[in-house]
This record gives sequence, structure tokens and C-alpha cells, in this order.
Amino acid sequence: MITRKDYMDHNATHREYHGQFVTNNLKAAITARWSPEFLAAKLAEDEHLNNIPLEQWDSFKPDVATHYIAGLVRESGDYLTMAGIVCIAKEAAKQIVEEATA
Repeated sequence: MITRKDYMDHNATHREYHGQFVTNNLKAAITARWSPEFLAAKLAEDEHLNNIPLEQWDSFKPDVATHYIAGLVRESGDYLTMAGIVCIAKEAAKQIVEEATA
């Protein structure tokens, strides 16, 4: 597991750190809202997906804040925040696009 310290010490990228918390259930919740094609178009416009309103990312809180994901975040030496939830959800969206175009 990549720890928060590893991430803060630049021993792991943003994507590597947050990607370890992405689950298939989270990906399913995201694809229930947005198609891979929609996400790919948004990602082509903005690599950080800031062109999707923050309140829409925030709405994935119930999907990310499950006991399982929250436990993984705690194991890494971190704790789950709204910012962390958004980072995990955006990473899940990026993985969805990569998988759809592979």
C-alpha cells in the first residue's frame, strides 16, 4: 500500500496514491451517471476534469465513504475528506476512460 507519507514525500504520483482506493463499485456509480464517451470528451478538454462542476463530484461521497474505502484510506495513514473523495472519484473516471479506450 502507498502511504500518505510516501505520497507527500513524492514517492508516488497523485494518480498512484488515489488510484489505490478506486473500486469497481465506485466506477459503476460513475458510469451510471456519465458514459465513458462523455468522460473522455471532458478529459480531452481538461486533464483535471475541473470542467465537471464540483457539486457533481461531491455527490459521490456515499460511494467513496464506504467502510471499505474509508478503511483503506485510514490504513494509508490518511483520513477521508471531501477533497480526497473528489480525487478518488476523478481518478476512477480517468480509469474508466482508459479502460474504454484500451
